[in-house]
Amino acid sequence: MVVEEYSFEQGFRIVDKTEYHSRTQWDHKCMINILRGSHVGYKIYNCTMAEFDTLSDSQRQKYLIEQKFDKHAYINKENTQ
Repeated sequence: MVVEEYSFEQGFRIVDKTEYHSRTQWDHKCMINILRGSHVGYKIYNCTMAEFDTLSDSQRQKYLIEQKFDKHAYINKENTQ
């Protein structure tokens, strides 16, 4: 599974793309980033990184299995900068 993770650090919005082999690996990384205070949201895709890189934005939506964004976290981080 491929995860696009959205974070907000030092006034910049950052998007990281990582492939995980299990949901447990992702849950662990997500919790660490929430505790660090940089987490804003994520999108999880049911495909490999090689497949993901060849897909267009509209094709990726077929593989999207979950997304979650914390609007208040983003707004709060933007206002404190």
